Amino acid sequence: MITGIYKYAALIRSRYLVKNVDYKLLVLSVEWHELRTPFSEFVKHAPYEVSGGKIVLNEKGEVTKINEIAVIEPPAQRQISRRQFLWRFQDKKSLEKGLSVLSKHMVNAGLKDFVFVESQSTELFLTGKFFLYFAQQELSLSEYDLLIYNQMPSEEYKEYKAKISELSEYVDKVGESADDVWITDYSRIYSEISSDHSEIAYPEKAADWFAKDKQVNIKVHRFGRFVDEHIDDDVIISEIIGEEGLSDYKLDLTAQLSSRPQLDALIRAIDNVFYFNNDWRSCVKDLIAYAERSNSVAIHVSTFSNEDILRTIAGLAFGYTGFLPQLKVEITRSNGESEVFFGFPEWDGTAPNFDKIIESYFENKTGYFLSHHFGENRASNIDVMNDLGLQYSVFSQQGDSVSRIRVQGSSISFSPKPIKGSIPSLISENQDEVKKIVEMFFQMDSGFRNIIGSWLEDEGLI
Repeated sequence: MITGIYKYAALIRSRYLVKNVDYKLLVLSVEWHELRTPFSEFVKHAPYEVSGGKIVLNEKGEVTKINEIAVIEPPAQRQISRRQFLWRFQDKKSLEKGLSVLSKHMVNAGLKDFVFVESQSTELFLTGKFFLYFAQQELSLSEYDLLIYNQMPSEEYKEYKAKISELSEYVDKVGESADDVWITDYSRIYSEISSDHSEIAYPEKAADWFAKDKQVNIKVHRFGRFVDEHIDDDVIISEIIGEEGLSDYKLDLTAQLSSRPQLDALIRAIDNVFYFNNDWRSCVKDLIAYAERSNSVAIHVSTFSNEDILRTIAGLAFGYTGFLPQLKVEITRSNGESEVFFGFPEWDGTAPNFDKIIESYFENKTGYFLSHHFGENRASNIDVMNDLGLQYSVFSQQGDSVSRIRVQGSSISFSPKPIKGSIPSLISENQDEVKKIVEMFFQMDSGFRNIIGSWLEDEGLI
């Protein structure tokens, strides 16, 4: 069928001087049982309009009518949900019991494809403990909704629908549903599994949890379609971490320019990681188009984009770069040569007023930390940066000089506007103001205080 569609589309274009928007193809069949899924997949990606119709015959075999075929949602590719979970157990026996109870609970909730990663931590205060890290294949919102409807009492389901309706973003609706689908009756389940601690998890947490040498005796327990010898354990863990675009903060991905699926995956990852960062999102997409138009074979994008400029400034006041947004794009040519672009926040010299910023965007210091806890600060981060005279810029080094770039089709132009400064220069020229932000983080954020303290100790600075 698919071959036939391409054949007739090509014949139309060979006979008539038309654009893809000038014609529509109609696929008719008496039987659609084996055709509907591949047809729906094709319609989703077709470069021209396609519709389907089911031919209805009478007892004489005569056509009586044609019913339109509704396109269904094609089967999703492997995509691990951002909503993850972690349990701690005192011993191996408790873990095995927990694994049995939890896996049955997930199946009863309607989930088919999921994993539990068993491990032991190398951290001294966690020695001897056993852990289970849960991750599931992400479903569509309609699939989650049906599963939740089938298991929730009507009043709870109404509350769930009311909660979901208040969320504006589809990804947030899916995320909440990914939790709600199995969290029903969780209190009873938790009492059965002998876990002495549990907590929510997500790709950024997983990146730290599964960092090199932090976990030992790792075993991936697979369920559903994850039971597949072609999917390595390392692949599953890397996708839980979000190295291929699931993370909202980090990306490290290469795409071959000859591969449309790889480019599409890269573009989706860019849209995700730069959701609140319009400048880098548009520039990186322009660089992909630039690479496609030039004699290039691959493009690699790595970035950290946390959308939390106040935390970045507070960390850099100590010289700590772990909170600093960074971007690197490397384009590889067919001759093996490469072209590298990099990005960081640029400062225009505006004097900061942190008291006014806290009041304007968060009401008070506590408001900032509440906003950060729920991730709401990311939406206002670009406005905070503008008030501080900061913007996301992309640069290229030509010899000894660094220039801001503009991508124009198949060429790169360099801005004549001089680079005034960066976050370190903002800090050095406004030490009294920056001190206010540093004090706020040290007084109210123990996590920040511990990270900076550990880093200063590791660097031999204290």
